[in-house]
Amino acid sequence: MDFLYQIVIYPIQLFIEIIYITLYHALEHVAGRSGYAIIGVSLAVSFLTLPMYVKAEKLQDIQRDILKKMEKKLESIKRNFKGDKFSEPFYNDSIFYGCIYISFRTSPFSR
Repeated sequence: MDFLYQIVIYPIQLFIEIIYITLYHALEHVAGRSGYAIIGVSLAVSFLTLPMYVKAEKLQDIQRDILKKMEKKLESIKRNFKGDKFSEPFYNDSIFYGCIYISFRTSPFSR
């Protein structure tokens, strides 16, 4: 457990501490310098995580486009089998959506 802490958490903690201490000492003659240092750390972390956020948004847009394409097929299947006692529980099952994903040659986990 200590090994994972040293590899994952400690570098992040060290980075945040370095930014905080640097800003705290840089704002030596400013009242409320610890508050400004915390705001600076918040901005630094936000700017560093911005590329990951943008990438996640792009992947989510791709997934939305795929779901829009699949929506027509899903509606046609549901319309054709409406009222069928055996198939209605199938619509709520993950196997049904898995078959649709396979027919569109995609996956919710792709990309």
